[in-house]
Amino acid sequence: MLRNRVIKVCKKSSTLLTFVLILTSNWSIGQTPNSITGVVRNSETKLGIPYASIGIEGTTLGVVSNGNGVFRLTIPKEYIKSKFFVSCIGYKTAYINLSEISVSQPLDVSLVEDIVLLKEIYVKANGETPLQVLREAARITKEKSYAPAILHTYYREFVKKNSRYTEYADGLIDYYLPIMPKWDHRSSIEVRVNESRSKKVDIRLDTGLDLSLRQIINLKILPSYCNPERIVSYFTKNNSEKYYVFSISEDITKGLYLISVSPNINVKEKLYSGKVYVDKASMMIRQADIEIPSSHLPYTDENVIVVRQKIEKFKLNIQYQTLNEKCFIKHMRADLTLRAYNRKKTNVVHSFVSEFVINRIDVDNISQFKSEELFKKNSLQKSKTNFQNEFWSNQS
Repeated sequence: MLRNRVIKVCKKSSTLLTFVLILTSNWSIGQTPNSITGVVRNSETKLGIPYASIGIEGTTLGVVSNGNGVFRLTIPKEYIKSKFFVSCIGYKTAYINLSEISVSQPLDVSLVEDIVLLKEIYVKANGETPLQVLREAARITKEKSYAPAILHTYYREFVKKNSRYTEYADGLIDYYLPIMPKWDHRSSIEVRVNESRSKKVDIRLDTGLDLSLRQIINLKILPSYCNPERIVSYFTKNNSEKYYVFSISEDITKGLYLISVSPNINVKEKLYSGKVYVDKASMMIRQADIEIPSSHLPYTDENVIVVRQKIEKFKLNIQYQTLNEKCFIKHMRADLTLRAYNRKKTNVVHSFVSEFVINRIDVDNISQFKSEELFKKNSLQKSKTNFQNEFWSNQS
């Protein structure tokens, strides 16, 4: 059924949109003996669940479902008799034996919502406020994070202009991360592009102005978004309680704190809302979802040279994983929509998405990249390399 749906959509689309739909479905048409393709759905609504974790039990091998819940997981031969799991915060984890899966058609995995009445709590140990708990969790997460390290990632980016896809790129990208305090310095994060591909379609607008705003996507600085202290910075101001309402709840069954943040509706400034899940036992951050809520989007308007710019959407999803009491980045997705306009009623809407998922992390016997290996550009659209068909047909 999934196969038929994808093919039907592609036949009605332009060449670029076909390319994007296939890619964002993680090549979900068909299956090979050493891979699983499928979609993760909500058992009640039947809608796809984005950013669900799919992996092999007892290993660090895994992928993240895309925005539609679609995934592809390659299975090394030594694990074909193992179990794989599908999990997402807010749902019960599903476990499936690999030996019981048919490779002739995509897999449909339904997750049941984990209905838990969160108990609102007050952390009495030291009289901390929810904001203080969040700051402490960020500090511990940072302290437990591996760095320096080399992240081996699958990365993708795309741009839509006035609802039409204009640019798409993805690749196998390695990041060298220095010690954590230097993550926010662009020059400290090194990038090596192993393989990549891109597609670009020019849409000319009779505006007399260049409103492309292509520098929004900068793959060099993406890991800095995963700095746990940066999560706190979205909600940190002088007298933060004046601008934000903080609450903390406890999910006893999963051992999580949920710190919820919402902006004060009486403050007319660009403010954020967010949900941050913290593991109670380790006090490390598991996941953060941050956005500018609709109530405060009207206050994002600002002047940019000869045009005005307004944020119409900002969403950030960051996930961490733990292994041997250490913290690893798992997945990051930034989703931004901007409207650029001027007095002549020039009106252009751009949507940008940057996303990477970690395939492997090296922490032992690592060194910085050689000068000739460094990626000199900011975006894969500016430069691309050849890619090997074997990887792109077998990996997510």
